[in-house]
Amino acid sequence: MALLDRCGANIQATVEQALYELNFMNIDPTSSYAHSANPVGRWHRLKDHLTAVGRLAAIQSGVAPWANEAALAGLLHDLGKYADRFQARLAGKDSGLDHWSQGAWIAVAKHRAIAAALAIQGHHVG
Repeated sequence: MALLDRCGANIQATVEQALYELNFMNIDPTSSYAHSANPVGRWHRLKDHLTAVGRLAAIQSGVAPWANEAALAGLLHDLGKYADRFQARLAGKDSGLDHWSQGAWIAVAKHRAIAAALAIQGHHVG
């Protein structure tokens, strides 16, 4: 069973702990968004996005020995989108922000997950 299926209650705890470690303690994880509105006007909550990507990474990894690290990368890959400046970017008030380095740092510093950090760091910049 994949990390995210085994530890369902810990999914949000992992993200919330990462926010604390980045001094984003004043952020309500339920009120931040990953993407602006889609064509029908629905906004994609960041918490839902990170959870879904983490779950998909775990499912796609199957029983591979790196499945837990893939799930962690999914959970943390857009962590910087919780920052006020990124949320302002979604409203068209800022631009050109790095939203991935925060998750890569947490992957290395707290989880010693080098492959996850590399995947996170490169998910937009190659």
